[in-house]
Amino acid sequence: MHRVPGPAAAAAVVVLSAVPPWQFRNWQWIALALAVPVVLAGLRSVRARPGTAELLTAAGAAGALAWSAWVLVDGGAGAPGLVQPAGAPVLALDAAAVLAVLLLVRDTGADGRLARPVAAVAALVAAAAVAALGFRLGAGDPVGAFSTAAAVLVAGAPAALLVLPRVPDPSPRVVVAAAHGPGVLRTAGALHTAVGGDGPVGRAVADAAGRRHRTLPGVSDADGDPATGLRGVLSEFAAPDVVVAHAALAGPPDWLRAHGVEPTAGAVQAHGQGATVWCVAWDGVARGWLELATAPPPGTRRHGLAAAVALGAAALGAGAAVAGALPPANAGALPAGVALLVAAVRLLPLPDGDRHRHPIGATSR
Repeated sequence: MHRVPGPAAAAAVVVLSAVPPWQFRNWQWIALALAVPVVLAGLRSVRARPGTAELLTAAGAAGALAWSAWVLVDGGAGAPGLVQPAGAPVLALDAAAVLAVLLLVRDTGADGRLARPVAAVAALVAAAAVAALGFRLGAGDPVGAFSTAAAVLVAGAPAALLVLPRVPDPSPRVVVAAAHGPGVLRTAGALHTAVGGDGPVGRAVADAAGRRHRTLPGVSDADGDPATGLRGVLSEFAAPDVVVAHAALAGPPDWLRAHGVEPTAGAVQAHGQGATVWCVAWDGVARGWLELATAPPPGTRRHGLAAAVALGAAALGAGAAVAGALPPANAGALPAGVALLVAAVRLLPLPDGDRHRHPIGATSR
């Protein structure tokens, strides 16, 4: 594996398995020699980062490799001159190699929201494989038992989950849902922009103000914490030779009270009802308030839909294999097909939900 990278070796196995004109004499043994180190490397990688999806995918890769090796040695597929027709595979070496590469290149397992569904599907697939193996062995069909169990593991491996990137920020974004009072958003945005806070609240307020207003006042003597409250002196030209300045505050209700300013009645009421409130005052008088809400991280809806597709396909594939409608060689096409489908789903321009669309709608990045 040091000389031939895993993805390159797996690609060679797939090409040899899928393109009959390129299947030279004894090609199947070359494919086996390429697939074995790829699968072993994938299994070793699972030891470093074990997870439910990883373990099931590793079992699928090992099952496909073992079944293919048995067919080569004792099933007649090792004869010189074997041709594997496109769409009617005899071996599952390509499936073993592809599943192993997914283990090598994965950048995530399932996050907390997917842990239970993944565990449930994995348990069902494992139980189906064991049940099929036991039933066929009990019926005196060891060859069929091994073949069916391998097909269940290959088809049921939710490999597509391994190529789904984790949602970049698992915490919700902050949203400026509404601004109550003229000049409130503009003043708060100027203070946050001047301080340059990188927190979710600071980014949301600054972004919302930038989208709503073409220009923001200049700020001097700005200080405070963007997460707890800000103050500063805002100034701008009211006429060519007239500069207007205001001492401004922006923060939760207690921040204003700590500076001797009583928040507006609407801000107090909203805060008492559980809303996240950011009050704004200048010249010693509370002028209004911002209502802050949350929205899911970008891509949450696409992530969930892609995961549902992968898990549903894993369950259906395992069921088809148990029923005998999907032999190991054909089952290998399922994870690859699901991975392509998941990639397509991730490109869909799905919104994160209408309930998160607010009057202002600017969010923290």
